[in-house]
Amino acid sequence: MSKRLNKKIIIKFLALIAIIALMIGVTIAILPWVNSLRTPEGREKLELYIESKKTVGTLIYIGLQAFQVILPVIPPIQIIGGALFGTFWGSLLSFIGLYVGMGIVYGLVRLVGYPLVEAFVNQKNLKRFKFLQEPDKVALIFFVIYLIPAMPKDALSFLAPLTSMDKKTYFLYVLPARLPLVILSVAFGSSISDGNYSLAVILSIIMIDIGIIGIIFREKVINYFEKKTKSKRLTSHKNDTKHNKNLKKTGLILIISSLALTICDLIFMATDYFNKCKSEFIDYHNLSGKNQIFYFISNYGLYWFISVFVIGMAAFIISIKKRKYPSNSRNNIEHQA
Repeated sequence: MSKRLNKKIIIKFLALIAIIALMIGVTIAILPWVNSLRTPEGREKLELYIESKKTVGTLIYIGLQAFQVILPVIPPIQIIGGALFGTFWGSLLSFIGLYVGMGIVYGLVRLVGYPLVEAFVNQKNLKRFKFLQEPDKVALIFFVIYLIPAMPKDALSFLAPLTSMDKKTYFLYVLPARLPLVILSVAFGSSISDGNYSLAVILSIIMIDIGIIGIIFREKVINYFEKKTKSKRLTSHKNDTKHNKNLKKTGLILIISSLALTICDLIFMATDYFNKCKSEFIDYHNLSGKNQIFYFISNYGLYWFISVFVIGMAAFIISIKKRKYPSNSRNNIEHQA
C-alpha cells in the first residue's frame, strides 16, 4: 500500500514539474508579445491582425482570454474584445475563453493536486482562504467573491477544485457570477470603438466605483464568511475590529478628497472658459482639442466625484456602526473550540 502511495506521489510530483516547466516555457516564449499588449501600438497591431483574419483572430482572442485566467499577466483583454467584436460577440467570446481557462485550471488541479496550487498561489492567500476547505456554503461564498471586483479570483480558481463543491455547481452556477464584470469591460471597449464617449465615461465610472467598493469592502466580505465557519469564529471579532479602523480611514480619505475635487470642479464650471469649452464640444462633439477634453473631464468628473463621496460616506458609516458581541457567546465559542 505504501509503495502504491509513493508511486502516486512521484507521478504527481513529476507531472507537477512537467506542467510548471511547460507553462514557464510558454510564458517565456510569448512574454515579449504579451508585453506589447500593454502599449497602445501593440494592442492596435493585435486588432489589425484579428480584423484581417477573422477565424484565426477569434481563436487567438479566446486563447488570450484563457491564458489570462491561467497566468494573469495580460491587461484586461475584454476591452479589446469589445472594440473588435462588439458588446454581444465580445462578451460571448470572452466568456468562452474564460470557461476554457477555468476548465484547464480545474483539470490540472484535479490531476496534480495541492502541489500545483502551492506553485501558483502565494502562501498569504492559501492561509487567508483556508476556511474554504469547510463544506458549509462554499458555492455561495465562491459566487459572491467572483461577483465582487478586486477579489483574488485567480487564487480562488486554483482553490475551487480542492473544495467540496462539485464540478456541475462550479461551472453552471458559480462561474456565471463573473459575467457582469466581463460585459462591462467589453461594453466599455465597444463604446470607445464606436465613438460613444458619453457611454464610455459612464461605464468607466461604474467600473471604477465598483472596483473601489470591492477594494475597501473585500476584507469585510471575507471576514463575514469566515465568521460562518467554525475554525474562524474565535478570531473573526479581532479581524473585524482591525478592518473597521482601516475602513474608517479609507472612508475619511474618500470623503475629503472627493469633496475637495468637487469644489474645485464646481469653481471651474462657473468660469467663462468652461462655457467656451462646452460650446466648442457641442459644436464639434469630439475630443480632438484640449477645450473639448477639459469640458468632458470636468462635466463627467463631477458625477464620479459625487459617487466616490457616497462610497466614502457608506464606508465611514459602516466602520463606526457599533456591534454587540455578548461575552457569554464568546465564552461558548471558546468552549466549543
